[in-house]
Amino acid sequence: MNLNQVTVSVKDIEKSIAFYEMLGLLLIVKSPHYARFECPEGDATFSINLSENEFKNYGSYLKILGK
Repeated sequence: MNLNQVTVSVKDIEKSIAFYEMLGLLLIVKSPHYARFECPEGDATFSINLSENEFKNYGSYLKILGK
């Protein structure tokens, strides 16, 4: 599997940017409501978008195994 893009909603864009940069992702796009990162290995990108909606009890789990 060659993952290209994952996007998640967040409540605080600035705190989220800081968190994902701390994990090693490289910020490549930033706006008041959206940010996009390059993953440290491979060609995949990861995005966050600001959500004003109340979050319900939901989650996601994604695991990608290397070759």
